[in-house]
Amino acid sequence: MKREDFIQSSTRIRVLEAKLLTKEQFDRMVEAKEIEDVMRVLNETAYANSFNKLARPEDYEEALSYEIENLYKEAKEISPDPEIVHFAALKYDAHNLKVLFKDHILGRESDDLLIDIGKIDIDDIADKAEAGDRRKIDKYYDNIASDIVEKFEHTTDPQYVEIVVDRHFYNTMMRIAKEIGSDKFIKYARDYIDFSNIKTLLRTKKQDKDPSFVESTLMDGGAIGVNELKEMYFEPIDTIIQKLKLKDIGPALQKGFSAYENSGRLSEFEKSMDNYQLDFMKDTKLVSYGPEVILAYILAKETEIKNIRIILVSKLNKLSPEFIRERLRDIYV
Repeated sequence: MKREDFIQSSTRIRVLEAKLLTKEQFDRMVEAKEIEDVMRVLNETAYANSFNKLARPEDYEEALSYEIENLYKEAKEISPDPEIVHFAALKYDAHNLKVLFKDHILGRESDDLLIDIGKIDIDDIADKAEAGDRRKIDKYYDNIASDIVEKFEHTTDPQYVEIVVDRHFYNTMMRIAKEIGSDKFIKYARDYIDFSNIKTLLRTKKQDKDPSFVESTLMDGGAIGVNELKEMYFEPIDTIIQKLKLKDIGPALQKGFSAYENSGRLSEFEKSMDNYQLDFMKDTKLVSYGPEVILAYILAKETEIKNIRIILVSKLNKLSPEFIRERLRDIYV
């Protein structure tokens, strides 16, 4: 589509951006004594409608689920190109497919883990997978199913479900980015793959996995080649940092590695990844109109919801403001 096709949608997004929470509002929630005080702050914002409906503060997940679903519903209505929203929602499709295929293979039900966002019809895929009738499943998802079945001929490790789904997910992400034709989308997808590969490298090193398994988990499509990453598997963290510091995502990687070394938790690395991706989109504020404006808002709102969840969980568990601040992501505004 032409960039001019996004003039009206970009104008509507700017109105929604003005409703994003400010640093002052987040500070008030972080410093709040009790979870009820956090709720009072939220009831002064665009979140009032969803949080006012709750019977008790502990049910906050109902409100946040509504907010994320409403975000994608609004984005679909606003965007002149559905692939913009599909690009952002791919991660939910990947998550749901992992849950569904693992359930089918392991003979269990994990419906509570499914997220009703994305392009796939969860109920439709689940029913057909349960019936074993793959003939009626969309070809794209049937290809994933075929790859998973092929893997399970050699191993019964459910971890391979994640590997197969991720491979299709990253390939689809890059394909859509190229079809949209925006350098911003392509760079975002490439960096996403790099971060995910490096996170996988850290996790498999920590688990002391066999090098052949590590090779199977790394995905093509990033700026950092798979062969380059494979060679780093036996290197100490300090050496890996030195080799990667000149990459585009080098500064963010250094922060992530440092936090990971200090805590041993991959969640700290994921925080650096989230901050980098949102910061990468911030210059979109200077763009008058275009597909990037829609993607930037979706990411900003998702980050905001993630931060609200961190605060609410922390308040329920009586955790300190200092603890909360360490875990919050940067905000867009």
